[in-house]
Amino acid sequence: MASIRDRGQQREKGGMSRRAEIPSFLADTWWFGLTDRLDEARFLRLVTQRARQGFTAAQIVVGIPPEVGPAHPSASSPVGPAWDLDGAPNDAYLRMAQTRIDLMNRQGLAAIVYGGWGPQIDWIGQARMTAWWRRIVDVCDHLNVVYCLTGESDLWTSSRAARALLPDRSTDDLFGARSGVAAVPRYVSAIGRRLAPAGVRARRRERWSAVLADLAERTERPIIVHTTSAIDGFQAVDDPTPLAANTVQTGHARRSEPELWRRLLASREKNPGRPVVNLEPWYEGIRGQFWLEDQVRALWMSVGAGAHAICYGAQGVWNVGDGAFLGHWGAQGFDQAMGLASPTVLGATYRMLDGIGALRWPAVEATVAGKRLVKLRRAEGRGRFLEYYPDAADVRVGAEGRVFNPLTGAFIAALPRTGQVVLMS
Repeated sequence: MASIRDRGQQREKGGMSRRAEIPSFLADTWWFGLTDRLDEARFLRLVTQRARQGFTAAQIVVGIPPEVGPAHPSASSPVGPAWDLDGAPNDAYLRMAQTRIDLMNRQGLAAIVYGGWGPQIDWIGQARMTAWWRRIVDVCDHLNVVYCLTGESDLWTSSRAARALLPDRSTDDLFGARSGVAAVPRYVSAIGRRLAPAGVRARRRERWSAVLADLAERTERPIIVHTTSAIDGFQAVDDPTPLAANTVQTGHARRSEPELWRRLLASREKNPGRPVVNLEPWYEGIRGQFWLEDQVRALWMSVGAGAHAICYGAQGVWNVGDGAFLGHWGAQGFDQAMGLASPTVLGATYRMLDGIGALRWPAVEATVAGKRLVKLRRAEGRGRFLEYYPDAADVRVGAEGRVFNPLTGAFIAALPRTGQVVLMS
């Protein structure tokens, strides 16, 4: 991904500066990448491997990661937690974060910097969260970063649910021995995220909106916000004007497959000209599901529906898993996840797409038969196009275009009879 700072600041008429545009990228997801769970040697291994595979960014929390309280051992870094139970910042942590992000940049990876997670603003208050973001800007603004205000801004909005992890619990404690799909009903009942009154949800939104307003005054870096699947990024704040792109999360259930393309098309229709990114599609290996075939399906549905950038996540990498920690999401560990073939295929695909500028092509169209997606078409407007078919059997006889195999990330000589396929001009 081209460095934001290398692009120079955009200028409005009259010389006034405005926020840098969000670049296209292929990002991995490292929620616990700045914690003790990922030592320096494995951090370097992860950075180097993803850069070699073709990734250009990674999502990383500069703060307390999700699913743990601030005093939980897995929230701590080699120099302690980001902030204490009162929200007082740890200067040594900020220096460590700066060093690791600089390492990412030098290997060609931008950092999508998350300042925390939705309920944490209820833990330490709006003023402390605002102050924390000011410190992040102090140490990161000279680096190649995109800022993400918070992860899952609307998660656990009821008072009981918001404080369920304090001070040192994890979601492992909340959900006990249940794992995989069996954990989901207990997950929903434990957090009560959809039970909070509208007024309570509005107060959460107002608090994060105030932090966003302060952040936007202090940086020209692109800013986005991450949400649950219940809303999108523009709905997460009172005024989305400072946001560089709309965002969605489609979650980790098989039934969410149509949302991989519908949510993006809906955003483009509602917000013409505004970029949109799915920050959290299916994680590979989560609940023992969503392997290579599903990973390329998620990528191409995003591309075909108009995504400006692509995100990936793997169970075992996002949580630096050992098979037990946050095991209700699946038993795949870090070393297993690092051996998956999908990132290499996704990286090769992204290189091809980025090389032709396809993630900026403006025209998108879905062809649907009943409830079944037949194809997604994305076009430049000057003759160049791509068409994604979930099933090659739907390609009409005589259709023109080079044939691209999503499962290998390479062009092939002949159209397959079945399976996913892409035609490109």
